[in-house]
Amino acid sequence: MTQKNLQPVPGATMVSNEDGTPQAITISPAAGLTIRNGSTGNLAVSLPCKPSQNVTVKTTIIDGSGAMTISAGASLTFTTANWNTPQNVTFQSVAAQAGWQRVLVAPFGADAPGYSAVTAHILVS
Repeated sequence: MTQKNLQPVPGATMVSNEDGTPQAITISPAAGLTIRNGSTGNLAVSLPCKPSQNVTVKTTIIDGSGAMTISAGASLTFTTANWNTPQNVTFQSVAAQAGWQRVLVAPFGADAPGYSAVTAHILVS
């Protein structure tokens, strides 16, 4: 994604795209994550640009029939010092529960109006 003519957003903690739309939170791997049954896997999360104050990002499993839980990193705090350092969200798959899962990685609260949520796809195999 190319950022063009970044402009300040009044009252926000960061900049937005030229058209005023928020910038998406960065996740890796962007194409999706595969976790073996009964194992764990990590999704790395960071911000696309430096905030002016702390930003909290929360991860929630939005579907998948209970085949996976978040064992660490469900709530992450990014600061002006660590905004571009990836922090891990660790997922634990439940044995014998295979299939695709979707998780929502989203800014939390009014302190992050310039960031938008992303959906990650995780395959438990």
